[in-house]
Amino acid sequence: MAQVVCVHYRVPTDERDDLLARLTEMAAASRGEPGCLGYDVHVKEDDHTVIFVYERYVDDAAQREHRESAHFSQLIGGMPSRWADVKVVERYVSAEGEPA
Repeated sequence: MAQVVCVHYRVPTDERDDLLARLTEMAAASRGEPGCLGYDVHVKEDDHTVIFVYERYVDDAAQREHRESAHFSQLIGGMPSRWADVKVVERYVSAEGEPA
């Protein structure tokens, strides 16, 4: 079943470019994973300190492989701990085929 991960960050203006550079590199590496259907980084139109990451995977195993990848460990695992306090992670599964 397809998996979606949504991550919201709100960072200070002076840290925004550093986080965006890291997330942009992460997106490029993640798109090369066999089970990744998409990995997009967005900035809120009216508040550029809010960053939204939208990740799509073919299934839970692909999402797990992503979290265990070397680039995840390096880029996300190596983030300053203060950024963990400014993010919200939500996980979703496909509702297609689910009973009403």
